[in-house]
Amino acid sequence: MVQQLDIQWEKRFEQHEPPTKDRVIQVDIGSQDHPKPISISENLSFTEREELIALIREYIDVFA
Repeated sequence: MVQQLDIQWEKRFEQHEPPTKDRVIQVDIGSQDHPKPISISENLSFTEREELIALIREYIDVFA
């Protein structure tokens, strides 16, 4: 039964479209020694982008 559920899950997962069609850009919120690239929407304004990056850096332990 577990194997059948796994097969059904894989079929459902493969049928889903990507969660977003937004174009994304990569931003490195880590350091040179420990890079941590994240993807954020390209559609954000400059202010929104800077605020989001600041928020993620402030709570890096949650996002990393």
